[in-house]
Amino acid sequence: MIIDELIKTITEYRMLNRGDTIVLGVSGGSDSVGLLLLLRELEDYDLKLIVAHLNHGIRGKEATRDENYVKALADKYDLKYEYKKTDVNNYASRYKLSTEEAARELRYEFLSEVAERENASKIATAHTIDDQAETVLMRMIRGSGPSGLAAIKPVMNNIIRPLINMERDKIRQFLHSRNIEWMEDSTNFSDMFLRNRVRKELAPLLKEYNPNIVSSLSNLSALARLESEYIESEAEKVAKKLFRDLEFSVVCPVGKYAGYHKAIRFELLRNCLKHLRGDLRKITFKQIDSADRIILSEKASGEIDFPGKIKIEKGYDFFCVAQNGWLSKNYSCDIDMPGNWKPYPGIELQIDKVDRSGIDIASDETTGYFSASKLRFPFRVTNFSPGDRFVPLGMKGYKKLKNLFIDCKIPRFFRKRIPVFRTGDEIFWIGGIRIDERYKVEDEDNEVIMIRIIKPVFRFRDLFQFS
Repeated sequence: MIIDELIKTITEYRMLNRGDTIVLGVSGGSDSVGLLLLLRELEDYDLKLIVAHLNHGIRGKEATRDENYVKALADKYDLKYEYKKTDVNNYASRYKLSTEEAARELRYEFLSEVAERENASKIATAHTIDDQAETVLMRMIRGSGPSGLAAIKPVMNNIIRPLINMERDKIRQFLHSRNIEWMEDSTNFSDMFLRNRVRKELAPLLKEYNPNIVSSLSNLSALARLESEYIESEAEKVAKKLFRDLEFSVVCPVGKYAGYHKAIRFELLRNCLKHLRGDLRKITFKQIDSADRIILSEKASGEIDFPGKIKIEKGYDFFCVAQNGWLSKNYSCDIDMPGNWKPYPGIELQIDKVDRSGIDIASDETTGYFSASKLRFPFRVTNFSPGDRFVPLGMKGYKKLKNLFIDCKIPRFFRKRIPVFRTGDEIFWIGGIRIDERYKVEDEDNEVIMIRIIKPVFRFRDLFQFS
């Protein structure tokens, strides 16, 4: 029986608990209407169902017809009904999305709004095994990897798909047996959408070669999902060991990255990109492969741009994934008194004037101590500029900051994130690296200005391993 199939899927993926409040996305089509009726029959679960319908603002009178139908269906079964009208075409144009992508984003946004408002534990959508097979074929056509071929997940956060193992024909037979009609969406017959062409042309053709192609593609999706989940979990463990999250950017040592299998490396790069962009839209295998090749190449430096204004840049023994422009952005902050200061996003300073006695001025590289008789407020924190020079501690002559960074093997991509402390036209500290000889604490100094880098929490020396 169809209800037994439903319960089997719900049990296998642990979709439901007794007493759950569920928001049902009901379009009026056979799949969503079937889902509504089937969930109503799960009396042992004592579910509270909320019917949610979104008008995409595309199909005019037909959309109004569907809206009226779904509302009448909710009224018939005495279920709460939630409705919203939106403008998919305008949203798609504004965010440069396809109509299908825009409709999907707005649909899930609406369902999430209803779930939050109604304190619902689950959102149920009516994706079937046919939808799964079509999605796998579409992802193949577009050249997706294993995570893409995983296609539609049976459970994703609070979203459940109870019909994911069920054929659409079987759902329609169930509706016919109950004398229930449904609404047909005319856009399902339009050749403008890839999914419709796959459904009408490619899927029937493949069935000539394999009558069980839908089931085979669903199995492929399940296998890809298992492999993808394993790789993701392993990459997550590796990322915690390798990556330094520096706010708007991530830094990783090339040597350690290179020691992992290519599948893990690719997933690490994907995770970084997703972390900084929020999604992986328009990120291709070719782009990830190119970045991996640049990172592992013999060249000391290289870079590649990704959609969404993200860049991967290599320098010396490190590479960085960052929002485009952030690493090279100029900043300047005037410090006019002791206290806590944030000269730019990603760094925080603690500045105090302290007594000289009892201070070990060489105890911590993230802390600089300076003669209060030589260094006076106000002073400035800026980033590195071409031509900058200072007198390194223990030396008499000037040294260019550029040469210091080269000696320390600090990659070009990170040089403008190193705080440079200035008083007048002179530099008195390269934050976390070296102080200027002219501003060091002398034996006769009673007062000392202490500057501590309290964010980021790592030492620059630890990250870039310079001496």
